[in-house]
Amino acid sequence: MKKRFLTALFTSMIILSTTILVFAEEKEYSISAINLILNVTDELNVLTRNVSEGNPALEILDADAIELQNSYLQNHVYLDAFPDNLQYEILVTATDVNNSQAKNFSELSEADFMDYCDKLTEQFASSEKESLLEMKIYENDTTKYVYTYTHSTFDDVSVYAAKYYTVMNGYNYNYTLQSNDLPIDGTLSTQLKDIVDSAQYTEVKSSITESGLFMELYETFIGFGITVLVLGVLLFLLIRSTKKVH
Repeated sequence: MKKRFLTALFTSMIILSTTILVFAEEKEYSISAINLILNVTDELNVLTRNVSEGNPALEILDADAIELQNSYLQNHVYLDAFPDNLQYEILVTATDVNNSQAKNFSELSEADFMDYCDKLTEQFASSEKESLLEMKIYENDTTKYVYTYTHSTFDDVSVYAAKYYTVMNGYNYNYTLQSNDLPIDGTLSTQLKDIVDSAQYTEVKSSITESGLFMELYETFIGFGITVLVLGVLLFLLIRSTKKVH
């Protein structure tokens, strides 16, 4: 009986793990401050402005929550995604549009885009540290973007950056993938493009889940709950085993 119980238990755990792997390929992030919803693969660690001290990704960055929160605020960062090896980083940044005459990029004509790209090319040409490797207009079902791929050198560090930029609903949105000493290949480009293609520019109501305090309590209780569950299962098996001996 005990053997059958253990077999059923382990089978259930395997099924649950498989289900999590199947349905946890991407996670949705809703950011009310900039009215943005997007998806990011679970292969990446993701931090937002509600990062708490209980987040295990802080150990990878060797940083504390307050330090990151301040950095995100100063640099207009709303989402920060990166792999365990820190070979690259994807940042979603946004700022208010100061020009009241600015239009959504989805409404701009081809001529307007070409004029913008010409001005952007001139800016890169005058830069001594940053070189433009590629620029194009990218359009999906939601809106249009200006895509740039650049290389720069700062303090002997070679930095590659791929960026999608758009204007929607009163915000400048930037989706940037940057890496040190690592040219951005097709796999990384696809990863960034998938995030861009998932973006929804729609009204997002503020939620308690965006609070750093909520996340800290949530992570604490989740960790406590898993510990209690494991101890409960072990205690149950121990009791059953003791009963069978008698």
